[in-house]
Amino acid sequence: MNAEIMNKINEFSETNYADLIQAIIKMERPELSLEEITELYQQYMNNDEMKLLGKEFYLY
Repeated sequence: MNAEIMNKINEFSETNYADLIQAIIKMERPELSLEEITELYQQYMNNDEMKLLGKEFYLY
């Protein structure tokens, strides 16, 4: 992987983690509304066992 990209991702994760995670959710689930993305983000933050990417990433 490109080192410059990794550095930017690391930098962004340190300065704006919530937006980074929500952007990843949007890439994984582009059909979701902003409200649904926010809800999934909250579920992700509240559940240490929830994976960021994959089939588990659905609204309950």
